Amino acid sequence: MAEGFKRVDERFKEIDQRFEQMDERFEQIDGQLAAMREDHRTLVDVVRDLELRMDERFKDLQAGQKRLEAGQEEIRKEVAALRHDVFLEEGSRETADHRLYEDLDRRLRVVESKPLKPASGSA
Repeated sequence: MAEGFKRVDERFKEIDQRFEQMDERFEQIDGQLAAMREDHRTLVDVVRDLELRMDERFKDLQAGQKRLEAGQEEIRKEVAALRHDVFLEEGSRETADHRLYEDLDRRLRVVESKPLKPASGSA
């Protein structure tokens, strides 16, 4: 019987060794799983950071586009004002030219209506 107990004790020692090996493997697996969880958290944080940065830069881009559109509208307004000024200047020149030519025409008619007199003292 002592022999049977001895064999049972040896079997229990073997089983204890196997349990210790299994515990070591579980500890390794737990360590790897903890590392994976930490990596996953880090990855989630990195992705969130990138999303927030992209959102911020997109808002900056939209603001820049709005400023550009406002600048374009200002340029369009100035071009329209210049066109109006050119139109007015063009009309003023036509009016001034017309008055000048009317005045010259009137003077020429006055001169043409008077007979030419020979210059005195010539001859």
